[in-house]
Amino acid sequence: MTIVQYSADGKTGTWLVGYYDVPPKVLEKKTVEQALEDGRDGSVKATSGKLIRDAAITVEGNPGRSIYIELPGGNTIYARSDFVLVKGRMYNYLYLSTVESELSTPYVKKFFDSFHITR
Repeated sequence: MTIVQYSADGKTGTWLVGYYDVPPKVLEKKTVEQALEDGRDGSVKATSGKLIRDAAITVEGNPGRSIYIELPGGNTIYARSDFVLVKGRMYNYLYLSTVESELSTPYVKKFFDSFHITR
């Protein structure tokens, strides 16, 4: 599986946007909700993180999930990650910060609200 990802560092955190194509065989065996839950569980497991918040979301009529994760390490890192499944492609956009309250600031909310489907 090829994952395309872009990142940028800001003053208080890091922004990431990416996508990958979900193999059709996966979507034949699972519901969209199960695929999204697998994405959530995979994100938490891959980072050895702790799930803080989890909610189903819809972006322009497409199903997704919004999760908040606490990542272990020398300095605890907090992440908000939204991912949306559109026609077999999983889009993921996230923000990372060492300050948990950063995840709810207006400029971070503006970033998440700016995501639009153009495919």
